[in-house]
Amino acid sequence: FGDKVNVHGTMRLVEHGAGHCRRLVDFEVEAKMFAVGKLIEGTAAENTLDGWNKSAKWINSYLAR
Repeated sequence: FGDKVNVHGTMRLVEHGAGHCRRLVDFEVEAKMFAVGKLIEGTAAENTLDGWNKSAKWINSYLAR
């Protein structure tokens, strides 16, 4: 699927108050597959966002120690 599915983007940290930052992400998912491309794109985007949200929770709990 390497030539059919492409996920790419950028992530940056911006200041968000004293001692805090916010992670901003722009990403794009493209699947060039007849009949299932949109389904794959939606699933890939959902999984990516879920992973980032879980990592943010872990990072915040780690830093709170």
